[in-house]
Amino acid sequence: MAERDIREEIFKKAEASTVKAVLSCCSAGVLAGMDEFCRKAEEIGLKITFALKDGSEVRNGETIATLEGKPMEIALAEDTLVGLVAKPSGVATAASRAVKLARGRVEVVCGAWKKIPPQVKGLLRKAVLIGGAGVRVSSRPFIYLDKNYVRMFGGVKEALDAVSGIKDRIKVVQVRGDSEDLAGEARDAVEGKAGMIFVDTGRIEDVRVVSGAVRKLNARSRVKIAFGGNVKISDIPRLIKEDLDIVEIGREIIDAPLLDLKFDVLNVR
Repeated sequence: MAERDIREEIFKKAEASTVKAVLSCCSAGVLAGMDEFCRKAEEIGLKITFALKDGSEVRNGETIATLEGKPMEIALAEDTLVGLVAKPSGVATAASRAVKLARGRVEVVCGAWKKIPPQVKGLLRKAVLIGGAGVRVSSRPFIYLDKNYVRMFGGVKEALDAVSGIKDRIKVVQVRGDSEDLAGEARDAVEGKAGMIFVDTGRIEDVRVVSGAVRKLNARSRVKIAFGGNVKISDIPRLIKEDLDIVEIGREIIDAPLLDLKFDVLNVR
């Protein structure tokens, strides 16, 4: 048998009242999760009298939403609705900051949403997109040959040979200098018709080695270069000066702190 919610007893004598409450922001940021907020509010039985949209840029003190309902519904709202906005908005805010710092010079992507529990994976993936960052290294269909694929096949050349018959997808190959010849891995990637080389070492000097090898083969116009490996948002201003197309930032976006929100009762009638 389900446990009784003690709030039903607490609010028994006030069940005829109508309460107006407001959700507001205690810091600046970018909103995400508002669609889920509104949907859940309606499920609880609340009337939404005002709500900002996903992607809205908010200031400290700004009202995000106003709600009306019975005391029990308002109590449920404070428990269940704030979290639908706070964490996704933190992620969207971090993604937006990264994109703004990139100034269109490189594309910012965040693939770390794949590593989080399935219960919140979709919510945070959407938050990354709302913040303006990508969630995949390519918008076109692609085959991603990560380090383990490369190791299982015995090298970059062999991994690309294995997928050479697949013509309708871009080949993205991850290089980590396993062979201790990063330039050689880059040459193998170009000769194996890779459309993107992902330098996942966290060392910018490795990007320069890969870029030099690709340019030596006059292939830079057809081979994109991506960079990742514990990259921080604060690294972006120096990275946009490098020969890069894509920067992958994982934990600093997905692990961004909650956007600070507060939920207050305004009046009761």
